[in-house]
Amino acid sequence: MQRNRTRSGRLRSWFSLGLLISSIIVFTRTLRASEFDDHTQKEFPVKPGETLFLDADYGGVEVKAGAGNSVHVDVYRKVEASTKEEAQRILDDYSLTSAAEGNQVHLRGQFQTGWKPFRETGRFNHCHNNMCLSYAENLREFQYVLSVPRQLNLHVRTEAGDVAVPDMDGSLVIETSAGTIEAGNIAKEATLRTAGGSIRAGRIGGPAMLDTAGGDIESGDINGSADVRTAGGSIRIGKVNGPVNAKTAGGEIEIESASGSVNAKTVGGSISARLAKLDSASSLETLAGNVTLYLPADVKANLKAETRSGDDNIENEFDRDQDQGRHVDQPINGGGPQVYLKASYGRVQVRKNTF
Repeated sequence: MQRNRTRSGRLRSWFSLGLLISSIIVFTRTLRASEFDDHTQKEFPVKPGETLFLDADYGGVEVKAGAGNSVHVDVYRKVEASTKEEAQRILDDYSLTSAAEGNQVHLRGQFQTGWKPFRETGRFNHCHNNMCLSYAENLREFQYVLSVPRQLNLHVRTEAGDVAVPDMDGSLVIETSAGTIEAGNIAKEATLRTAGGSIRAGRIGGPAMLDTAGGDIESGDINGSADVRTAGGSIRIGKVNGPVNAKTAGGEIEIESASGSVNAKTVGGSISARLAKLDSASSLETLAGNVTLYLPADVKANLKAETRSGDDNIENEFDRDQDQGRHVDQPINGGGPQVYLKASYGRVQVRKNTF
């Protein structure tokens, strides 16, 4: 009994010593590193209809609606360093420049000498073109805030950060290597790409390209063709005045309405779409989920549908015998462009539009 009490006492002593050492290490690190803030501002004139390009090596971007004929830029930065001098070296290595070329205005935010070959940094925190930012671990905050007139066309590229844009009267291009994209109503065409994050947009007044390597995609009505792709996530878009290509490796696809054709494919999830008119071949395919397609009552098409599910027959409202087994290959209203529907493990339903 005495031996057990002695062993327990030793264990408590070692545990207390471990806590003390951990506290000392944390306290020492706290004393050794501090955060330093910096705020950079820039303002320059623009004209309605011009295109503003923001090209940033790093940082999130928030765009606000501004008044007048100028762009105001605020860059908020915060770095962590052991000394004020080290922090200042990092802050001074960043530059923000602007240049006008014809009807284009270019705004460039970049690090100058901090890029090193990976073998010298030993870090993967932030790299491009086989070079890595040597002090990436010191960056705690990096945010661009732009106040811009709505009449501009806007092209934003950042290599790391979320991007948010309000309603704009021009076209919009956003590219980020890591982050979410949020956009309001866009009067003209839009291209929104991220290497990782969700995409949400309001109405788009022209053709749209929405592409993410991982995340959900949501959009309002699109006045033109829609090319929508995600490597993993759901897709939901409104009325599309043109053809639709939608693809996800895992998630549901919902298309409120499309004029032209629909090509939609998912590995796991259901697909639902309405066609206002059909002028070329369409296909909806899922491995695991249901497929539901609404067609105009007077549509002319060749329907080909299949499912492997033994319990789920194909339901076709354009045929008197609506339950048609697991394979269908027949014309609708005399035939027309092919409509191919496939749900390997799920139901296939062909409905008549009610609007």
